[in-house]
Amino acid sequence: QQQHSQQQQQQQQQQAGEERGSELGLLWRRVCGLVLPHVLRSPFIQLPTHFSELYNRHMHTRCSECCTVPLQPAVCLLCAQLVCAGGRCCRRAGDDECHRHAATCGRGLGAFVLLKASTTLLCVGRRHCWWGCLYLDAHGEEDRGLQRGRPLLLNHQRLGALHALFASLGAREFLSQNPPPFPHLLLLRARRLDA
Repeated sequence: QQQHSQQQQQQQQQQAGEERGSELGLLWRRVCGLVLPHVLRSPFIQLPTHFSELYNRHMHTRCSECCTVPLQPAVCLLCAQLVCAGGRCCRRAGDDECHRHAATCGRGLGAFVLLKASTTLLCVGRRHCWWGCLYLDAHGEEDRGLQRGRPLLLNHQRLGALHALFASLGAREFLSQNPPPFPHLLLLRARRLDA
């Protein structure tokens, strides 16, 4: 009977150790960014699965600032507001509308999807950089500039990576490591018109 009780205790300890090990494994995966904790809510809006839905929803929407359809429309990922990216019409005191909107909406930190390029623009203060595309084609490839015309689907791993970047407050570091090819968003518009 004493051996039987010792065996039961060993089995219970072994099960408890396995449970702790699985909890530690889950914690380690969360720390590494492989699994986002259910407790942390995403600061981003609910994005549609297909890029065409986002594109069609906002493409002909007028900017609330200048009341025109933007040449380079950008959708804020924090509040879904459409802003002019690089438009002269909404430039005030040297700041583009994306930067001003990020200052009010995200306390100086903003993320925008550029509808005509399908890329993500990060804004930190008065600086910005390109992060990548949240929407990929069936082969997992980006279609920057929408040149290929393939259907683009929301990639949840990329969305999770962007969420992790925001949650860890690593956007400033990312921006310092990835400076933009041109300093002002105004030049984005000029390049689009020249191309």
